[in-house]
Amino acid sequence: MKGINRVFLMGRLGHDPESRLSKNGKTFVRVSLATHYRKKRDDGEVLETTEWHRIVAFGKTAEHIRAHLHKGDAFAVEGYLSQSRYTLD
Repeated sequence: MKGINRVFLMGRLGHDPESRLSKNGKTFVRVSLATHYRKKRDDGEVLETTEWHRIVAFGKTAEHIRAHLHKGDAFAVEGYLSQSRYTLD
């Protein structure tokens, strides 16, 4: 059986996009996306939790994000989850 790795997130940017160049010269941006959810406890109290997601985009998508989005803007992204390690010089 094949698995599915698809994610849709909608929230607000926590900071302005950070634009960088990779070692091979390609542009990429990093943003932090805040999503919220509410949970009602048994006693009726509503708790709101914020989750922070690190988003990385490359190429034309990165250029569009850098040119048009700023801290606090609403942002939706569809993609896949991956874990990777990289170093920035």
